[in-house]
Amino acid sequence: MENKNKLTSKQLSTIPYIFNSSSIEEACRKAKICRGTYYLWLKDENFRDYLKEKRKEIVSEALGKLKTAIEKAVSTLIKLTSSKNESISRLASRDIIEYALKAIEFEEFEGRLEKLEQTILTRR
Repeated sequence: MENKNKLTSKQLSTIPYIFNSSSIEEACRKAKICRGTYYLWLKDENFRDYLKEKRKEIVSEALGKLKTAIEKAVSTLIKLTSSKNESISRLASRDIIEYALKAIEFEEFEGRLEKLEQTILTRR
């Protein structure tokens, strides 16, 4: 995060507002800067790069939480297939089948995409 050292304290203190607000206007208001200042900062490569780094960190952390939650969700769905309530059991089973089919479609699509990429690379 070498870009952090190249930012002003006001820029650094504004970044959390950017990620925790529903709009740039709201973030600027909370950070007590005008929108023009924010857009001026966006022209600064260091500021943009630092924003990208922070965004990647946030997304990575969120994906980690989702990976943990998905295991629990799948276990819950599997348990629900044994429910005494036939409607719940049927809905859980349907969800499992739907998600499994989507995962298979995604894997097949990813495989086709990789083949296309390889074909394009070999033609160069």
